[in-house]
Amino acid sequence: MLVRSLMLGACELQLIASSSNGKGVAARIRLNSFESQARLYENEPQVVARLMEQAANYRTAATEQGIAIPELLPDLTTTPLYVEKRLFFRVADAMEGRSNFAAILHITEDIEGTPVFHTQIANPELLTDVGIDALEAMMTSIVAVARCLDWPLDKNAVADINADIDRKTKELESTRASTDRPE
Repeated sequence: MLVRSLMLGACELQLIASSSNGKGVAARIRLNSFESQARLYENEPQVVARLMEQAANYRTAATEQGIAIPELLPDLTTTPLYVEKRLFFRVADAMEGRSNFAAILHITEDIEGTPVFHTQIANPELLTDVGIDALEAMMTSIVAVARCLDWPLDKNAVADINADIDRKTKELESTRASTDRPE
């Protein structure tokens, strides 16, 4: 689920970068994080109090700086990365919180549907797909952060890395297509 978290973070960065109120969206993301942590630590009042104090400090600073914090975040599912990787997110969301992920990697079914257990990962392509998605999420995050912070960005280097990711993806798809053909 690390890749899912990275990709959702990249989606949040896309929200910030594409919003006319990017600072407010960034503040809302942080406030939502405080609220989520407070729910997690609901049985520890001193932790909740500290989190609520931090949230209040963020609200005060935003007000002092003239930043309007939206009540709700814009919909993450509308970001370019989410739209492009919708299938990945559906699978990741379905697997979230489940303890059978490791088992899924080691079990396949034969033609009759009987489970076949493996001591090594049965579908290494899945891990490759996850790795490629992680790289794409990291690159999206790097570019979004650089733009938000007005950092210089070597567009040629970014283009080269993205081209390498695309090339590797196409190689994998080509390999799969040739191995999936019936003989």
